[in-house]
Amino acid sequence: MNRRQWISIIGFNLVALAAGVATSQWIFRSELADDPAIKAFFANPWQTPEGKTSLTEEWKGKLLVVNFWGSWCPPCVEEMPELEKLQMEFSQQNVLIVGIAIDSPSNVREFLKKTPVSYPIAMGGM
Repeated sequence: MNRRQWISIIGFNLVALAAGVATSQWIFRSELADDPAIKAFFANPWQTPEGKTSLTEEWKGKLLVVNFWGSWCPPCVEEMPELEKLQMEFSQQNVLIVGIAIDSPSNVREFLKKTPVSYPIAMGGM
């Protein structure tokens, strides 16, 4: 991958992060956090790749950047290290990246052995 493509990917991620932060602030201020769809997101019994229940209570009150991804998706694989860097950079500003894997738990576990991340990964199904 050439430098121009990397710059495009990083630029896209930064724009997505900014949009997520702005949207989160708007949702919080407009009381849309009481919206049934948002409540359903937090009420969903998200599972980790290991089969444990994700602690969505820890996600509340944070500015969430939700990334849907799969180990079979080349752009998704390429952006994971950049998302990890963004998580480290913005964690003190109450930003949390959450990865929702559209994949099998075994594929996700294998992928995360090679590309570990510090942010939560939940299973979204196939």
